[in-house]
Amino acid sequence: MCKCNVWLSTYIGGVENMFDYPVQEQVYATTIGGQEPLRLFIVGGPAELASGREVSEASEVSTASTPSAFSEAGEASPCSPGSMARQGRPAILFFHGAGFTTHKKRPEQFQHHAAHFASLRFVAICVEYRPPSREGLFSPLESLSHAKSAVRWVRSNASVLQVNPDKIALAGASAGGYLSLCCAMVPGFSNATDDLAVSCVPDALVIFNGGVDAEALLPLFPLEAANLATASPLLHVQGGLPPSLFFHGTEDANIPHATIQTFTEHMRLVGNESTISTFAGMGHGFFNYGSHDNVPYQRTLEESEHFLKHHGFL
Repeated sequence: MCKCNVWLSTYIGGVENMFDYPVQEQVYATTIGGQEPLRLFIVGGPAELASGREVSEASEVSTASTPSAFSEAGEASPCSPGSMARQGRPAILFFHGAGFTTHKKRPEQFQHHAAHFASLRFVAICVEYRPPSREGLFSPLESLSHAKSAVRWVRSNASVLQVNPDKIALAGASAGGYLSLCCAMVPGFSNATDDLAVSCVPDALVIFNGGVDAEALLPLFPLEAANLATASPLLHVQGGLPPSLFFHGTEDANIPHATIQTFTEHMRLVGNESTISTFAGMGHGFFNYGSHDNVPYQRTLEESEHFLKHHGFL
């Protein structure tokens, strides 16, 4: 088990403190206790949202008509005949890094990746899973409940968002990569108000130096240690999981490349498609827009696009 200090460093270069692209802002949930709203920032959505229309409960499609290709346990689930599955555009949700620590990143970390996929007719969404007012450490388990709520919100509102509910990909960096994997692999930890009949499991995963082992977080969150110890993707490798693509640098001091290499090998041994794309000489956060003359950024775009095209998203 990796005992490295996962998710504890800031990123190198990359993002602004505001979006450089037009976005459509939607509240998808509130924090535990209902005190603060949590938002999605949609880069490339339907015209009615661009004109200011908000998604309401009345516009949600029923869970029976928006099945996922995977259940929360990672098992295949057939699509209902007559559903809106395979209609609409693919969606990709981006979860930023450093969400559990004092080095807060913001949803706009992935705005340039999102804009690229919006240009390919994706509904590209940057997710706020940590309220911006919170200082200091923020609970990984509460973050996970918010991440699952975000996926369920998009799937439930597929009709209004013009999204194909069977073509929802998750992409995440570091802590956000961990959350993306947990949505696919780790049962439980859902918000009490979520409709659990709606799957939070994505149809594909794109992981940027993501965490797979929660052990390094235990000393930071001692009050959550017992539950957090069970919320490691490493402990939930099984067959029937969505295809996954991992981007990782050989010089990552936070999450060793060897850890991810071993993880993807275990995924393949049980029959999953799981690939690691290695970036020689690169450390944590190498993929951010503005880093390394954007060479890794551009490569991650091209390889992500190829991966998603291979799986029918394009």
